[in-house]
Amino acid sequence: MQNSFKIGLLGLGFMGKRHLDAYRSLPGVEVVTRTSPPFGQLPPQDYSALCQAMIEDPGIDAIDICLPTGMHAPMTIAALDAGKHVLCEKPMALTPEDCSRMLRARDRNRGILMVAHVLRFWPAYRFLREVVACRAYGAIRSVSFTRKSGVPGWAPWLSRPEESGGAILDLQVHDFDQALLLFGMPESATARTIDSPNVMECSLHYPGGIEVAIAGGWYPGDVPFAMAFELLAGGGELLYADDHLQLLRPPEPMAEIALPAVDPYAKQLGYFIDCCRNGVAPRECTPESSAQAVQLVRTIAALAHGPQAEQRIALKAK
Repeated sequence: MQNSFKIGLLGLGFMGKRHLDAYRSLPGVEVVTRTSPPFGQLPPQDYSALCQAMIEDPGIDAIDICLPTGMHAPMTIAALDAGKHVLCEKPMALTPEDCSRMLRARDRNRGILMVAHVLRFWPAYRFLREVVACRAYGAIRSVSFTRKSGVPGWAPWLSRPEESGGAILDLQVHDFDQALLLFGMPESATARTIDSPNVMECSLHYPGGIEVAIAGGWYPGDVPFAMAFELLAGGGELLYADDHLQLLRPPEPMAEIALPAVDPYAKQLGYFIDCCRNGVAPRECTPESSAQAVQLVRTIAALAHGPQAEQRIALKAK
């Protein structure tokens, strides 16, 4: 039987609570939060003292950071310097420079650092990755990703771009990370905002004519969260929406592809803990790839928010 692994969870907002629920399904894992002794005895208004106390606790093996994005870099660096392993919610940080600081802290302390890009553990997106890797349906022509919701009202900091990076960084970083995972760095890109700085559409252009379209953001009004993708290949079309994955290969009718009933958050957290226990750097979700996603998103955001209605920029191909 494995020894208990102790996680200090910083942040009990929407994502922190989601992580807490997932940890409860993992055997041999103990989670401490701001309400756990002795941390519950600290003044609730002094959150920085709570964070520091948890980071310095010698009985805690790793810190899970589910705090506002602007706090990712300083908390990650402090935890790594204190000898802790770190799981940090996406996006990795607000800027590429902050990401570099986090990587340097990882290197000098030799701790495990992973960023929680949960789509890498999502069954439908893992299936897409396998299809792209083996070209199961022939030559790939295009992939499109969409991700949208209403303007988030549950956390005021999200509406402040200087703290969240806006929807392009906070929400759509998932899809940019997928594009990098599947195809690497694009050769060029076009991007524009649509009626709002938080709604964007973008095209990433790859060698061989492959195009990846990314669209969505935070929309005004009561817009429910939704995510989807579509892959168009020479021998078929793969579509994912509303938790259904379907394949169209004419002249055959549309076919449903069964997906495993797993909790991707539990898969992600379990993978991180296994990496920590075994002293092995994460290969499924490297912090270098997460830093690259921040770099690409920041480049695309600057392009989309530029003075022209639609702009194109050349990027270095991977």
